[in-house]
Amino acid sequence: MRVELDPTDTRHSQSNMADMFLKNSREVSLRIFILLAPVCDLQNQTVHVHYFEQIIQLLNAHSGRWRHLRAQLPYALASQLSGAFGGSHSQFKDLRITGYVSNINEDGMHSTALRSSWKMRSCPPSPLRVEITGFRIRGVEINWNRTIEVTFTSLYANECLELFRRAPRIIACTIINVVIGHDEGLPELTWLVPFIVEDTQHIIFLWNI
Repeated sequence: MRVELDPTDTRHSQSNMADMFLKNSREVSLRIFILLAPVCDLQNQTVHVHYFEQIIQLLNAHSGRWRHLRAQLPYALASQLSGAFGGSHSQFKDLRITGYVSNINEDGMHSTALRSSWKMRSCPPSPLRVEITGFRIRGVEINWNRTIEVTFTSLYANECLELFRRAPRIIACTIINVVIGHDEGLPELTWLVPFIVEDTQHIIFLWNI
């Protein structure tokens, strides 16, 4: 199910079509790809975050059916894609989320930390495969215990170690652009403290120099 958020859709026709599809598909697992429509030039206009509230709430109401979620959204919208209260996420297998800055009107977003974080309203999902761009590791609230494949873009060195600590079952890991410095919200990087990732088969680190 591909959803392109378009502020020019004044009749909310996409929300109506999505509502019809979700009702007709009943309890079938969902593969969702959500992004801003290519015609949405946010460099030249200000769009209020609440404009997209209807369709995002519609998707959230069916979060118990999410199996694959791929989102490429401004932080203000990504944080709203947070599922339903009290839902189960046992079908959730694949999370790919990219957050970025835009000039969407973020009234009601109370802090930078909230804008650049992603979490579900109920219990954190336990995806097998995770691909994250634009977020700090502590800004993404998931249960890493089942995760076997990870791709993360722009992590500090101490975040890399924190990733391995949180996800002990990683088999394949790609970290694109290891950033000089450290995330002050995590423990200081201490090379004297050993860590072991027993099952990891592939680890790739890429630096932008």
